[in-house]
Amino acid sequence: MAFEETQKFCPSCGRNVVARRKSTNHILHFLIAVLTCGLWIFVWMGSSVRFGGWLCSQCGSKQVRNP
Repeated sequence: MAFEETQKFCPSCGRNVVARRKSTNHILHFLIAVLTCGLWIFVWMGSSVRFGGWLCSQCGSKQVRNP
């Protein structure tokens, strides 16, 4: 599983932190879609939906917001 990272403000920590969220490895899904003649596209679309949101890398809080 890949991760995206960005700078966010965490009210729990009281400072700007690196925030992470799970991401989809699009290159891998593209290769599998090619090998399965496009049948994998439905799985790829489902895995591209982001459910978790951003998490503080220091304390794990979900309450992070833009700095």
